[in-house]
Amino acid sequence: MNFFLHRPLNTWDDEGYEIRGYVYIIEFDSGWVKAGKTENPQQRLHTLAAHFYRNHDGVKINRMWLSIPVINPLKTERLVHECQRSCNSPG
Repeated sequence: MNFFLHRPLNTWDDEGYEIRGYVYIIEFDSGWVKAGKTENPQQRLHTLAAHFYRNHDGVKINRMWLSIPVINPLKTERLVHECQRSCNSPG
C-alpha cells in the first residue's frame, strides 16, 4: 500500500478532530482484526505493526484496508465495530 497517497490531514479547524479522518481495518496473521480511526495513517499503521510484532510474539499484518478521508471517522469506526460484532455473533 502506498501510504504517500494517504497524507496526514490538516485538521486544525476540525472541531477537535471530530470532522475528518481515515478509517482502517487490519487483519493480523493471528486472525485478530483491528479497526480504528486516525488522521495520520502512515504513523498509526507503522505504530500498530511495530507494537503487535514486538508485544504479541511476532504477530504480523496479513491484510489491511484504509479508507479515503471520511467525514466523522468516529461514527464510521463505530459502524465497523458493530458490523464486526454482528458477523462474529453466533446464530
